[in-house]
Amino acid sequence: MWQRQLGLGIYLLISCAYEVLLLAYFTHFHFIPSLRLVVAIRREAIMVAKELITGGFLYLELTILLIYAAIFASLHVVYAHITGEYLDAILRSIAPAAAMGYVVVIVVGITTTLRTNRASVGQLFSYHNMLKIFGPFLWQAAYSFAASQREQYNRKLPLVSLKDRPGARPRDLIFIQMESIGSPMLEAIHGGRPVMPHLQALAQQGIFFPQMISAKGRGGTSDVELAIFTGRMHAASDAPMLDEYYDYSSSIFHALGQQGYKAYAFHGNTGAFFKRSYAYLKMGAEFYDQARMNLPDAGWGAADGAVLRFAREKLVPQQEPVVAAIILMTSHTPFTNINAIESGTDAAGAGMYDRYCRTLRYVDREVAGFIADYRAHKPETVFAVYADHGARAPGHRVNQTVMHLETKRDVVPGWIISRDLVATRQTDVVTLPTFALAAVEQLDLRLDLHTEGVARASNPIPHESA
Repeated sequence: MWQRQLGLGIYLLISCAYEVLLLAYFTHFHFIPSLRLVVAIRREAIMVAKELITGGFLYLELTILLIYAAIFASLHVVYAHITGEYLDAILRSIAPAAAMGYVVVIVVGITTTLRTNRASVGQLFSYHNMLKIFGPFLWQAAYSFAASQREQYNRKLPLVSLKDRPGARPRDLIFIQMESIGSPMLEAIHGGRPVMPHLQALAQQGIFFPQMISAKGRGGTSDVELAIFTGRMHAASDAPMLDEYYDYSSSIFHALGQQGYKAYAFHGNTGAFFKRSYAYLKMGAEFYDQARMNLPDAGWGAADGAVLRFAREKLVPQQEPVVAAIILMTSHTPFTNINAIESGTDAAGAGMYDRYCRTLRYVDREVAGFIADYRAHKPETVFAVYADHGARAPGHRVNQTVMHLETKRDVVPGWIISRDLVATRQTDVVTLPTFALAAVEQLDLRLDLHTEGVARASNPIPHESA
C-alpha cells in the first residue's frame, strides 16, 4: 500500500508544480478565488478523499491536468507579452514555499501510511484537488463565458461630441484618485483643527462637486476607475475589471491619444492587483506600479507622497500634453499605513478614527503640494481630484450614502481645478462619468467621447474670459 501511496504522492507533486504556474497566472489576472468558493471546496473534501485513493481518480487527475495544460498554453500565447514580468515575480516568491509545502505533505502522508496502514495522502490532498477542479478554471469561466453582466457592461455608450474653443492650446489633464474619503470628511474637525484644510481651500479655486455618486461595487476601487476612465457605471454585484473581455474602447486615454496626448497611470500597489497593468494597457495608458517605480513599502504599498513625486518627475518634463491617472492608497482602511510613513506615533488611547484623521491630513498635504508644484511648472494644467468611496469608522459619521438605481452608493467629493475657472459649487448630485466628462471639457478640444456621463451644455461650467 505504501508503494502505491508513494507513487501517487510523486505524481501529485509533479502535478502541483504545474498547479503553481496555473494558480500564479490566475493570481495575476483574477486576484484570488472567493472565500465562498473555498468554503464550498472544504465541504466536498471528504467525498473526494475517498475517490482519490482509487485508480480511477488517477485517470481523472491526468485528464484534468491535460485540460489545464491546454488552457494555460493558449492563454500564455495570448497574454505572455503582457503578464511575463509579474508572473515571473509571483513565481519567484511563491514557488519555493509551495514546493516545500507539498514535499512536507507527501512525507507526512507516507509516514502516516506506514504507521497506521491507512491511506491518508488522499485526505491530505483533497483540498488541493477540489481547488484544481472547482477553483481557478470556474473563476475564469464565470468572467469569460457566463458573466451575466457582460452584455450590460459592454453595451454601446452614447457619443458626446465636444467642440474646441478658439485659441485653446493643449494642456495637461491630471486625475488624482484618493482612497476612502467620504463627503463628510472634507469639513471634518478633529483635535480642534480641520482635517483637510488644503482641499477645503481648493474648493474655493475651481469647480467643487460636494456630492458625487461612487461607482464602488464588488470590484471595489477598480469599479471607480472604470467609471472615470471608460464612462460606465456598473452594477454593484459585478467586478468587470476582472474580465479580459471588458470593452475598453471608450477610454478617455484612447480619445485624448488621438489628439496627440501621451497617457500614463501610476499606482502604489502591484499591477497584478485587480490586474490593473493589463486594464490600463487596454485603456491606452502606460502603467507604473510600485515595482516599476521602484518605491519602498510604506505599510501596504508605496506612500502617496512618493507616488505623487514620481509622477511629477515623470510628467513635468514631457513636451507633449499628457493625461494621467494617479491612484492613491495610503488612506486605505484600517488606516495604519501612516505609522510607516510618519515618525510620530498615535497618542495613548487613539483609535481608528484618530488614525483616519491623521492619515487624511497627510493625504491632504501631499495632494495640495503636488498640485502647487505641478502648476508652478505647467500653470495651465487641469486637475481632476476625487475620492473613490467612503470609509467606515465605528462611532463617527465619516460617510454619506444615497440610493442610485436601486443601489446604495457612497457619496464622495470631487474638484476640477484650473487657472481659468471661476470658483463654482455644483449643487447637483452627479455620477463619476459626468465628473470625468466635465474635466475633459476644460481642455476645450474638439473631441468625440463615448460615455454615459451627462454633458454640461444645459448647465455650463463658467470660464473667465480668455
